[in-house]
Amino acid sequence: MVRQRRKSRLLPSIQNRLLEQFSAGVSVRTAYEFIGINRNTAILYFHKLREIIADQIAAEASFFAGVMVIPPPPGGLIGFKSSN
Repeated sequence: MVRQRRKSRLLPSIQNRLLEQFSAGVSVRTAYEFIGINRNTAILYFHKLREIIADQIAAEASFFAGVMVIPPPPGGLIGFKSSN
């Protein structure tokens, strides 16, 4: 279930910079020092990004919960020859 989130009050340019830092795998401390924002702002933004990612993973997992992958037979598929 995806939660309803309040719209961020951060400027879009700062949001984009934080997202770039998050995507690059930079720590929160490095991000807020580099961008020049309050540390609690960066901590909260990174936390919200992680929550969004976790919600998306959970939604995808529940969507594919009933899907079963059937492995191919040991001799390969009938009627198809290997190109090797």
